[in-house]
Amino acid sequence: CESLDEYMLLAGDSPHQQVEEAGACFRVSFAGEEMLFLQSDTQVLPIRNATVEEFSHYLLQRLLQDSAGEDLRQVELCVASGPGQKGCASWRRP
Repeated sequence: CESLDEYMLLAGDSPHQQVEEAGACFRVSFAGEEMLFLQSDTQVLPIRNATVEEFSHYLLQRLLQDSAGEDLRQVELCVASGPGQKGCASWRRP
């Protein structure tokens, strides 16, 4: 999570917005409007929406990649944005 901390996180696979590089910025087009975000302050993630559910699946996949070769049998990873706002993803060795 530290690699994502303090960054603006954009959903790169969203069907609702387009993200493109524009010099030192990312240009995001959404609902007829454009917004610019400094690339140095922004990360574009391979997710469809910036939700706790999507973040939990993304982080679980990163955890599994980083733990390759470990003897993991089952993992549940939860992401919360506040009281009552939680999304979880789980994995079990086949």
